[in-house]
Amino acid sequence: MKNIFTLLKISVLALIAMSVFSCKKDEVKTVPTVSVEFVSSGMTSATLSITSENANELAYMMLNDAAEVPSARGILTAGTKIQVPGGDVTVSDLVAGETYHIAAAAVSENGEYSEVATLEFGTSGQNCSFDIDVISATDKSISYSVVPSMDNVDYYVAALEFSVYGDSDDEAIYEAVAESAAQAASAAGISLQEYLSQNLHRGEYSGVVSELVPETEYLLTVFGMSSEDASPTTPLSRIETSTVPETPELTFDLEYSDVTTTTVHLKVTPSNKTAQFIFLCLPSANFPDLTEDDADEIAQRYVDGVKSYLDEGIGLYTGDQDVPNFSIMQNTEYYFFAFGYTPGVGISSKCELVSFMSERGVVPEDFEAEIIIDATTAKRISARVVPAAGFESIFYGCVAIPTDEYTEELAKESVEQAIVDYYNQQVEFNPTYSMLDAVTAVCDRGEGWFEPSGLTPETEYTVAAVSVSNEGVAAKVLTATATTGSEDVSAATFTSTFVKVYDGNEALEAGLFADSPHLMKDKGIAVFHFERSSEAVECYYFMANGDYSNPDEEYKTDDDLLSWITTNPYFYQADENTHYAFVSVDFYDAYTYLGWYYTMLTVAKDSQGMWGPVGRTMILPEYAKRGDIQELVDLINEIEAGTESLSIKASK
Repeated sequence: MKNIFTLLKISVLALIAMSVFSCKKDEVKTVPTVSVEFVSSGMTSATLSITSENANELAYMMLNDAAEVPSARGILTAGTKIQVPGGDVTVSDLVAGETYHIAAAAVSENGEYSEVATLEFGTSGQNCSFDIDVISATDKSISYSVVPSMDNVDYYVAALEFSVYGDSDDEAIYEAVAESAAQAASAAGISLQEYLSQNLHRGEYSGVVSELVPETEYLLTVFGMSSEDASPTTPLSRIETSTVPETPELTFDLEYSDVTTTTVHLKVTPSNKTAQFIFLCLPSANFPDLTEDDADEIAQRYVDGVKSYLDEGIGLYTGDQDVPNFSIMQNTEYYFFAFGYTPGVGISSKCELVSFMSERGVVPEDFEAEIIIDATTAKRISARVVPAAGFESIFYGCVAIPTDEYTEELAKESVEQAIVDYYNQQVEFNPTYSMLDAVTAVCDRGEGWFEPSGLTPETEYTVAAVSVSNEGVAAKVLTATATTGSEDVSAATFTSTFVKVYDGNEALEAGLFADSPHLMKDKGIAVFHFERSSEAVECYYFMANGDYSNPDEEYKTDDDLLSWITTNPYFYQADENTHYAFVSVDFYDAYTYLGWYYTMLTVAKDSQGMWGPVGRTMILPEYAKRGDIQELVDLINEIEAGTESLSIKASK
């Protein structure tokens, strides 16, 4: 019995010992552990390995602030649960080029929480987005503009057929675009790196995707791209668009007639009346190395010089064009040509071209003209050049030189240099610009006005008109002399005060200005009151369009104004009985018409014929502030009761 009891006792003790040992071992296993490791990342997602041991539940949480890590209990409560023991987890909707933090924790079956495991990781690429807009589309091309959020990112634009890639994920599109870039490089016979150096863009950009299929939907894509291997460096932006149905080829009928030394009649008839196109008539000298057989090259060379304007729609036409008096130079070959153009896309048709010669006229060496001095002030001369009959086709340039410095050679050199300087300025931006263009821009032909300013007071000047050849070479010099006046100003003053503006229609209904309805209908009537000093012998007024209220502004000094208003046909003399002026003006806000500023300019001469200061009264006629028409009726009744002059003057 003793042995059996002993054996039982030992067995019980062994079982108890095993039980105790087993409990302690289970207690160690109930404390779970968690591990978080980085696997890989893209621009908008990352794959992480989150694993655990001895866990019943496992969860993770993305952290907004790495310094504020939740407790394990908090992560298990608010985090994202994953099946134990865990594995690879992909987090998405991330931002390229950013750093992120993640925390994970686990809890055992009996409620023991693990330590919190954290990891810092980053996404690849750059956080650059793109705004892409379609400007226009033709049957075979799409014009677009791109505005990136970062200016230091190289990006690539491509068009993929929507039927193939419309539902594709970003990775498939990245791969397709990279493959198309590699194929384009191979077709061009250059390396991928060289191709990308030519076709990657930075900053805002407008371009064209061409060689597309008519009437087809496309996915226009843009993303940052590595210049080494065409791999993506930013997230993808995409927009759906399409080409238009195929259109018939655009052609032109070009006609020229009535060719003279100065003008030609031009007609352009396009086959498509709604298509946009360019037509030009330029000297062949603008394209010295090209002939009529190089029409398409001529068109391209012209576009290269002014593309920025054309893409804004400047210089484009639609429909039939009939220009009866197109200005040309004598004895010159011209290229008359037309071609289709789509803003943002480029040339859209073949170029049709014909050439002709203008008539031969008189030579510049025989030039005859009269130089008429209309007015002189202290610092300006107002002159006109009137060519003799038959010499209207000759171009000439004018110059004013102090007589004691004047030589004919100096006059020629001055005009030639002005032409050369202008040519050099223009050809820098437009390679097709020619010396003939510069001559037409700098010089005049026919009757012309010459008003040099900034001259020396009380100095005799020789005004020279220098005839030039089409190439800008000086030929003959004609002259006249004029002496600038004194800077002294008379004490004679003639000033105006703005009374009010009235409605012309209301005035006509009230029976006023019955003899001048054409001046008052749908107009305003600006009324001014005049005052003159005792020194004023002759008084004048002129209503100018615009704001001339500041006498210190360039070209608006008293000296500047007196050089031209005194020769203007609407420069009226006010006799001693004229105390009011009634002037027809356009309202600023009536009849949905946008008017403008006006300035009443007044000036007087003294008994010695010296001009006084110019008076300036600037107004903005506002319909909402018009006066009661009865006020005008009463004023005119008072004037008619006296001796006031009531001639109605209109300065336009």
